[in-house]
Amino acid sequence: MSRNVWKYRVVVAAGLIAAVVFLVTQKRETAGEAMQKPVQAEVQAAAPKSQASADSKTTGYEALGLTTPELRERFEEKVAARKGPTFDPDLKLLYVAKPTLKTYANLPPGVPVHVTRDTLYLACSILKGDDAPLYPAAQAILANLLTMQDTDPASPTYGTWPRAYELPLATDVKPDLNWTAFFGEALLDLRLSHPERLPDALRKSVDRAIDVAARATLARTGRHADPGYTNIAVKGAALACLAGQISGDPELSKQAMEKLRGIAAYTERHGDFTEYNSPTYAWVTINALQILRQHSTDPETREIAQKLYHLAWEGVALHYHAPSGQWTGPYSRTYFDLLGPENEFAKWLPRALLGPPDALSVPEGLRRYFSPDSLPRMVTRTYYRAEEKTRGTMVNGELLGILPLAGTTYLTPEYALGSVSAGDFWWQKRAVTAHWGTRQDPGYFRLRFLSDDKDFQAPVIVSVQSDGRVLSAISFPTDGARYNYDRMPGGKLKTSSLRLRFEFGGSGRSAVLPEPGGTGKVMRIDLGEIKMNIDVPFVAWDGGEVQYTTGGDGKASWIDLVLHDGESAEIDFHKLKSALIVVALEISKISEDSTALTPPVVEVQGSEAEITWDGLRLRAPLTPGSKEELLRRYRLGPGAVVGR
Repeated sequence: MSRNVWKYRVVVAAGLIAAVVFLVTQKRETAGEAMQKPVQAEVQAAAPKSQASADSKTTGYEALGLTTPELRERFEEKVAARKGPTFDPDLKLLYVAKPTLKTYANLPPGVPVHVTRDTLYLACSILKGDDAPLYPAAQAILANLLTMQDTDPASPTYGTWPRAYELPLATDVKPDLNWTAFFGEALLDLRLSHPERLPDALRKSVDRAIDVAARATLARTGRHADPGYTNIAVKGAALACLAGQISGDPELSKQAMEKLRGIAAYTERHGDFTEYNSPTYAWVTINALQILRQHSTDPETREIAQKLYHLAWEGVALHYHAPSGQWTGPYSRTYFDLLGPENEFAKWLPRALLGPPDALSVPEGLRRYFSPDSLPRMVTRTYYRAEEKTRGTMVNGELLGILPLAGTTYLTPEYALGSVSAGDFWWQKRAVTAHWGTRQDPGYFRLRFLSDDKDFQAPVIVSVQSDGRVLSAISFPTDGARYNYDRMPGGKLKTSSLRLRFEFGGSGRSAVLPEPGGTGKVMRIDLGEIKMNIDVPFVAWDGGEVQYTTGGDGKASWIDLVLHDGESAEIDFHKLKSALIVVALEISKISEDSTALTPPVVEVQGSEAEITWDGLRLRAPLTPGSKEELLRRYRLGPGAVVGR
């Protein structure tokens, strides 16, 4: 068959598929559109009328009221501040030429998208600013966005917005219900801060959108209603409380207050937020609580919001390493290893340290922790207490309640080292991590597990820590991982490369790594003013040999403990007779006259291993099992955190 014929058949097939998808989409959209037409018509009517002429030559910008080059230039400056997207005046949406696959995974790679949430943030930022001639454009953009909300109470996406114009809710296979809270909060903040900048009809439409979002949030079940899903739980409660205040609906206010009280009681019972120490989402939580405590007129609501606000900032302050300018670990969720100057929190912190108590600011009693003079300190926090139950509890997709979920961080003027008592290797999590260096040149260390060069979440890691030493044991579950990211059907993993990685980034990327000596050989890494000693005293991998290698990519350097490398193979964790890795890690000042690590002692006792190291102790399962079984077989000795 000729190449041209083959290409023709592919094109025809693609066209037929597209036609079928279009017809199905039309049917699904028609039903939804019919139900939303009355609301959409009212919202469209709420859009401010442009002063531009309506003839056929009127451009999209003129229709937004941007009738002069100067106005357009000022508007484009606001768009440019979003760093990346451009603006499509015809669709009244920001346009991203190269979207991330993670956010828009339903679309083919490289397909440009018109994004909704960033467009909302653009409109709100203009309306909260002081450039009044741009308000009509922002009002028109906002009115357009309101038409995209799903207002059908019977719909599974009730209350939310599509992520992109190209991904309508009717056809998005995985719509993000969290956008209900994100959109609702942004609208709330604008509505309560600057109501005079919303024309009457538009303000009524904004109120309706807020009300729908609040009711949808309260109606959610499962993960989206879990008080352990901290940022979404708090945002949802704040949204519902303030929506009830705006509407004057006593039943809505009652349900919202019950949700807020539930979050407060849950957090008090466990001692801290379950979505712990998250540089990404703690900041989201703090912003939501600030909006609630600033705008609520109810004394009890403000009191609860203030307590949670202080608790959130306390977690940030205690983990802040002033010499390096880093928010240190361990982390439940983060999208980065270093706080860069472009990070929203890093940009806001100087103002937060100087602001008045009622502003988005650090509580005065916590400000001292942001100074180098507060070091050294040892931080211990319990995020979820162990419970006397026959089974563990699923909280936001994670199995908790078997071992105490607790964090330990040791901060000195030279470095910060943190670990969590029980965790895994989800790409957003940092179970063992360290920071050092200066604000201009910080460095980081993290412990990772990789399968085919991608983060392999499933392994369970349990750690105990004393000052600058962490003792960890890593075991392997037979029942996959959180959200099944790892695709381990039947406890089997197909991979061509499986390895534990000791990664050094930031200033650590240029570290001179030692030649790995093998199991039981201490590896010393010099990192400026500090040194790190790494010992892997014990590896059990079903009797197989393991290797140690070093590498780097210019952004980071690493030492890998390689369990498998070569042809693709299926690893059946049910059949492994032994699978356990023990790691002992120590950080100290390079000027300290210290010898290498005192070797940890590992004693195999049947199907378990007893591990001791200078007063730290763990008992770990030697054989794979379900995640719950593994956690129940662990025993934490000295160094474990069991309370605040």
